[in-house]
Amino acid sequence: MRIAYLLIIALISAVSPLPVNSEGPRGLRVITTFPGLAYDVGNLVCGSDVVESLLPPGVDPHEYSLTPGDIEKLESADLIVSTGHTGFEINIEELWRTGVLKGVLVNILEIPGLMVAVNPSTGQPDYHMPIYYPLNYLLFVRNISQTLAALNPAEASCYMEKARSIAEKVADLFTTALRLRGVAVGDLPYTVYVAKWLGLDLIGLLVKEEGLPATPEEVSTFRSLMANGSVSYVLVTLYGSDNPTASHQLEDWARLYGVKIIELYSETYPNSMLDKYNFILEQVSNTSSSNPPSTSSTTISSSTALPWIGIVLIWVAAAIIVVLTVYQVVAKKWR
Repeated sequence: MRIAYLLIIALISAVSPLPVNSEGPRGLRVITTFPGLAYDVGNLVCGSDVVESLLPPGVDPHEYSLTPGDIEKLESADLIVSTGHTGFEINIEELWRTGVLKGVLVNILEIPGLMVAVNPSTGQPDYHMPIYYPLNYLLFVRNISQTLAALNPAEASCYMEKARSIAEKVADLFTTALRLRGVAVGDLPYTVYVAKWLGLDLIGLLVKEEGLPATPEEVSTFRSLMANGSVSYVLVTLYGSDNPTASHQLEDWARLYGVKIIELYSETYPNSMLDKYNFILEQVSNTSSSNPPSTSSTTISSSTALPWIGIVLIWVAAAIIVVLTVYQVVAKKWR
């Protein structure tokens, strides 16, 4: 199943159609909804492109509303990048659909091939930052770089090179990361994607959805499982949590019961996904080397690298290059 999923990603990357813009070189204006996305897109832009975020750092995205200044910025944008699930992002999509906004809108949830996980506490799709899962991030990189190249063909080779570089880094961290095995509890919904990447069985969340905390009975179950050693890890948002009370509470329980803690940057924190991934990798490496997990509750895969995944991911990276190279050739013919 996993191999098939990866092959589908590669095929999507290789055959996605590319619209052609015959304009000459110009700087693009890109607006992202979240601060972290501005860093991700910032790693892909070239020349005089400008990237800016709407959501101020530290503000809960679920409580944010568009300001007149935000709408002015959006009206001037060539490209808008959104996670597509908060209230103000839904308003952006409405403005775009009615023609108020003329730029290209990329809704991460609508990227072809994106894997949307199931929230273990609700049984519903989890729309909270799917690109926290590295394979989804590869699709994001492919989609954004392709869109940038379509909007600004003169810089296509630069976008191609930056996409290739990031794809290689993501493939490397995904294939070399230790595969943890064990039961975990998370604080916020996006941790579902962290658990999937690390190979953890996430049994529940302290905050199921915005405004929907775990019930007292669920909290009691989590604590009992932590106390008896059934829970091996907790995934805690140390930086930028939308619900710091819940995050600190889970961290305190983990320390009380001796459960390993994997600290995280929030989905909106102002740094790139690569920074977030590397922060996790440092902890996983240190935890596995200094505190070997008990065989009764958690294990680490005997192979730290997964060669077949690496081969397919390199194929994905190569597909990105092929797509943008073909685009560059076609774009030149249209000028």
